[in-house]
Amino acid sequence: MSKLTIILSMAALCSLSTAAPDFYSDKENVLQAEGFGNEEIKESDLITKCYDEETKLAYKVDSIWYPVGRCEKRTCSRQKDSKTPTIKTMECEPCTSCKLPNHTCQPFRSDKNYPKCCSQCLTKSTVLLKPESKKKYHNI
Repeated sequence: MSKLTIILSMAALCSLSTAAPDFYSDKENVLQAEGFGNEEIKESDLITKCYDEETKLAYKVDSIWYPVGRCEKRTCSRQKDSKTPTIKTMECEPCTSCKLPNHTCQPFRSDKNYPKCCSQCLTKSTVLLKPESKKKYHNI
């Protein structure tokens, strides 16, 4: 394995355990990943960008994105003493079982960005009182 492959693998596995709400979607910092396909990635391309293996896109340093179908927030950032930027991923804590007997786990919401998409323990009465979100459809 090359040194660059190891760096990319480590960058993809980095994650943060704490998160602050940030509902910012920075589409202008997304770059098309042409030239990143199956070929070897040049080190010079990685100085100002992070390459996300999952989305197959390159992102500028300090950009934020939310992968489709996942309740995550990813950030491309560079540490002060590092030449290579890394991807930091923030995820929800699992809601596998609620500790109080009158609580139930409300599943994650795919229509919201992190952290509003996270599943959470709610009282059963709160879940029953919550109105269903109404979707609007447009005829074409």
